[in-house]
Amino acid sequence: IGDVSISLARELFQETRSAPSLVGSLSYTHNTGKDPFEQVPIGSGFRSISGNLSVLKHLSPMAVYGSLGISHPYSRDVATLDGSAFNGNIVPANSYSASLGASLAVSPSSSINMGWSYTRNGATLYQPGLGNPYLGTPGNAAYLQIGAGFTLTKNWYLDISAAAGVTRDAWDHIFTISLPYRF
Repeated sequence: IGDVSISLARELFQETRSAPSLVGSLSYTHNTGKDPFEQVPIGSGFRSISGNLSVLKHLSPMAVYGSLGISHPYSRDVATLDGSAFNGNIVPANSYSASLGASLAVSPSSSINMGWSYTRNGATLYQPGLGNPYLGTPGNAAYLQIGAGFTLTKNWYLDISAAAGVTRDAWDHIFTISLPYRF
């Protein structure tokens, strides 16, 4: 299991015939995954808070969407037991994101979707216990994504997707399964 995240979203403006809906969301991620400063990382190693604004417009049987977001990770002290890796304080920079995509209804309870996403990560500040601090390199990650969604019940939805990185800083492949619950 990687990092655990909780998100709350609220529709700020309802969709009309001529205007899209606007949804705002806040998320908190806790560093519950296996520490990335150990042998096999399964998580980021940092707690973070994120905000996002999304627009959605239905063009039946398709829906188009876009979003803008910001994420603020919290700094943390890192100390490995054997002293072989970095020891000190890490101050990650904010990241900014944008995405565009479309979802096509295949049946009343299933859909397929395609999209593009981009994230700009600022430079991380490393403050070792001994020595001078240094600044890392910023990164740009872009992905092409394809997926499918399934309505399981009135409140449960299953979303499965795969993405391929298209920039040097992007992961080669990402596979995601999410199970949102609607209150």
